[in-house]
Amino acid sequence: MCSNSMPKLFIAGITLLCSVVMLPVASVSAHGMPHDTVSQSASIESSCVSSVEGIARWSITNPNENDATVNWQGAGSSDAYVASQGESELVTPYDATNTTPYTFSQDGQADILVQPTDNACGDTSMRDTSDDETVPTPEACVDGSIRANLAYDWSTDNDYVTVRTATGAPLCDDINLYLTNYILPSDYDDSGIFNDSSIPQQLFDSVHVVMHKGTNLADKMTIKVPDACTDYQLDLYYAPEITEVTGAGHGAQLIYGRIYPNTATDCTPTPGMGGGDVTPPVETTPPAPVVTPAVTPVAVAPAAALYDTGESTTLPVILAIFATTLALAIKFVPFKRSTI
Repeated sequence: MCSNSMPKLFIAGITLLCSVVMLPVASVSAHGMPHDTVSQSASIESSCVSSVEGIARWSITNPNENDATVNWQGAGSSDAYVASQGESELVTPYDATNTTPYTFSQDGQADILVQPTDNACGDTSMRDTSDDETVPTPEACVDGSIRANLAYDWSTDNDYVTVRTATGAPLCDDINLYLTNYILPSDYDDSGIFNDSSIPQQLFDSVHVVMHKGTNLADKMTIKVPDACTDYQLDLYYAPEITEVTGAGHGAQLIYGRIYPNTATDCTPTPGMGGGDVTPPVETTPPAPVVTPAVTPVAVAPAAALYDTGESTTLPVILAIFATTLALAIKFVPFKRSTI
């Protein structure tokens, strides 16, 4: 009997010991290692699109207690959106000819690719409207603080933008708008998307206009554009002005924005203009001046009068001597008398 009970007692002891050892582990597991909230990925759904207004609406649900920054890219544009806890709406640009899914990324989470829905914003043909209340007649004016009520004409050279109401209706109240050009860091990866290498961005030029109540067209917003060797981002957004872009982007202020990578093929700095070697000037020794020695004039005695006229004074003397000699010779030579 003892032999039969010993194994059972041994097994029971081992079981009790294991329970005691595992108790702290179970306790830790039940309460979590640290008590910090684990970050969860926000969910994104495409609500509707509008080809006329050029926008796409997205429903974002943030399950975290804190705000979540969602970076998005699509339709040739990119920015960051700060999603508060719970459900919120993100409005992005939309291009019906672009069939590439939108990319949504969050720190520490896998990227989410979402294709825009075919549902048109305001289109009720795909849902049951039997229980809907009668839609009131639209007011004569529109709320310009709602991005869907605005449209814009963007210059192909990116040097101006004109904002108008989407339907042509007048505004109910004034709205303040900014068009700002930002310079990207010199080490930007030229991907054309808003990412860590694209921030911080510094202000290059900014234009502010007020679209007044009762109007449907804002003044033309003309802005300076950097040279072709510079990466920049151009953003149209609601006030207040943002002078430096960080990882939060423009958030709910953004109406439209896009990054433009540099297009130059040769951005080598010109020598003498901040880069490159400059050949130092060669010093030349000027030739020694030729010094002409001063000439001291020599006084010359005046010549005889005849010399001045070109006649010789020696010739008359010789002729005179010759004539005298000849006369003497004739005088002393004896003459023979001739016989007749």
